[in-house]
Amino acid sequence: MDGGLATPDAWRPVARTLLLLPLLLTWGYLALALCLGRPGLRLWLLARARLSARLLGALLLLGISSQLPLQAALVGEGWTDAFNLPLWQLYLATEAGHGWRWQLPLGLLLALWLLVGPGIHGSRWLWGFSGLLLASLALGGHAAATAAGLGLAHQLNQALHLLTTGLWLGSLPGVLLCLGQPPPDLRDDVQHLLRGYSLPGQICVALALLSGALNSLLILGPDGLLRLTPYSALLLAKVLVVATMVVLALANRYLLVPRLGQGPQAWQLLRRATAMEIALGVVAVALVAVFAGLDPFS
Repeated sequence: MDGGLATPDAWRPVARTLLLLPLLLTWGYLALALCLGRPGLRLWLLARARLSARLLGALLLLGISSQLPLQAALVGEGWTDAFNLPLWQLYLATEAGHGWRWQLPLGLLLALWLLVGPGIHGSRWLWGFSGLLLASLALGGHAAATAAGLGLAHQLNQALHLLTTGLWLGSLPGVLLCLGQPPPDLRDDVQHLLRGYSLPGQICVALALLSGALNSLLILGPDGLLRLTPYSALLLAKVLVVATMVVLALANRYLLVPRLGQGPQAWQLLRRATAMEIALGVVAVALVAVFAGLDPFS
């Protein structure tokens, strides 16, 4: 097949999603467990995540291992050139490919680490390296195309956006687990985590929104924000999805959390709202993966 979903261009957003989503979830989940969880709850959260970690590792392995074949297929004659090693070397020699010289081995290491299982002590190293790789994705894409000193500021802002988005989205599955049925002896630890999560969670959401808005302004400029293109249309769709996530987060914090002591219905509503927030976050990541490869002005 030469068209449709069989083309390298059509698979590029899929590869981006497979790379980005596991890193966001790993970084945010481990931040919640390691930084806010007491020792007993931390062990429980890490144990409950073992199966999910293997799934994320498999997805990350697919995403990271597809990068060079996909780039070769894009610059060559399609999938027949996917494993053309000279094209791999050509891409790695470009400015866009320089970062992948160390990002690829680090990504493969993290994927295998997730598949095997890091253990409690290795989890801290996994958290740090996943954050490093996640932030380093700011070295490419539209942020890297900004010239001179403004380009460095754009990349730093993009790194902040990636990290805070990961803390927001990645922590939600851990919160959902805590809202489920943790062991009775951990209920006090769960209450402590949920109380401690409130302020850092709000700060991460605010930073993610502000850095995302600044990214859009740096890429499109004031005039470009008002021009309708495929890029801006998908960006608007992402903004609407994220706005819905913010409404849910505010409703959770200020409407449902104060009612938790009134009975099981509030807990059930909070679990459903948190699960919906996670689903919307995955949709937002998928939208980013699509428009990240588009020309913002055409």
